[in-house]
Amino acid sequence: MQLWEGGVKPTNFNRHVTNDIFIYHFDILYLGDLMARTLIDLQGPQELILEKALELGLYKTKAEAVRGAINDLGKEYKIFKDAQGLEDELVARKMLREEKEIKAGKRKILSEHEVKKKYGFK
Repeated sequence: MQLWEGGVKPTNFNRHVTNDIFIYHFDILYLGDLMARTLIDLQGPQELILEKALELGLYKTKAEAVRGAINDLGKEYKIFKDAQGLEDELVARKMLREEKEIKAGKRKILSEHEVKKKYGFK
């Protein structure tokens, strides 16, 4: 799914250095991973527009149509300066969430040696 011209990079590789231990973090950046669930009650013109957009094949699902409309609002009102600003915010939020998971013991950190061994690198 492309949000802005240039889009959001689908994969991310981070190399962190902590106390002389290299920590490799392989990640796939999904919007779905950062998604909140929201119930929307549509009536009248908005409901009709949504139905017509689906009938015309502009979107496959109602959820896709709502996400597209939100992306359009972001572009129209310049919520983020550019795609890089959006990506930076997504990555920062994900890193904060992962940091909390690490502190809570829900995510394991591997050393450079452990990553090489696990993935067969030399």
